[in-house]
Amino acid sequence: MKKQLYIVFLILIFACDSENAGDCFQKEGTIIQQEIIVANFDKIFVNRDIELIIEEGPTQKVVIETGKNLINDVSAAVANGELTLTDNNTCNYVRDYGITKV
Repeated sequence: MKKQLYIVFLILIFACDSENAGDCFQKEGTIIQQEIIVANFDKIFVNRDIELIIEEGPTQKVVIETGKNLINDVSAAVANGELTLTDNNTCNYVRDYGITKV
């Protein structure tokens, strides 16, 4: 019985390394960057657990940097001239907090 429980536990741990794993046990995967095309904005609202980095440049753009398994749950949207950044990855039992940068 102990051996079966141990095998089930190992399967659950190794299943955490995918973007479809449960949010609490999902590993971040390799860090990647994704450029998002957004409308022009003059205000920024940052929700929790996102590090905002602002650089001056000739064009306005948004680059999200986070884990490969987490990027589908990070969004950048503009409404009424306000850029809203949201990270919907909430429960972090097996990864560090605050790895998402925009």
